[in-house]
Amino acid sequence: MCASEQYPQGLGATLPVLKEALMRVMPPTRWLEKLDFSCCETPLFQQFLANGRRTFIVCGMETHVCVYQTVRAMVARGLRVHVPIDACLSRAKQNWRVGIDLMARTGAVPTSTETVLFDLVKRAEGEHFRALTKLVK
Repeated sequence: MCASEQYPQGLGATLPVLKEALMRVMPPTRWLEKLDFSCCETPLFQQFLANGRRTFIVCGMETHVCVYQTVRAMVARGLRVHVPIDACLSRAKQNWRVGIDLMARTGAVPTSTETVLFDLVKRAEGEHFRALTKLVK
């Protein structure tokens, strides 16, 4: 997993509570501080892409800027991208809608967080399934 922060020196760092939750659930293998809107433009992300993975789940803030530009660049590289739209946001609802529409037009798959999570778990049994059902109830 890869997590990024857009210009933390100027915009501020990710909220500690969010960072801690992310580290508990799925610790990032890469943490990127970036100035480029697209994660794909950072050298460290290029290394992350080199692992051969072809399918990605992308979410984040400023759906119409950073999320969109990252998704557009990934799709242009031939990668399959799923975007849980309930895990993306923009300061204005209209910008969020524009970002979701633009990503769908590039070929990304709009989805939901719950859909993605159950798809990753695959079966209605086991500890991961039980933990997930507690979260979504």
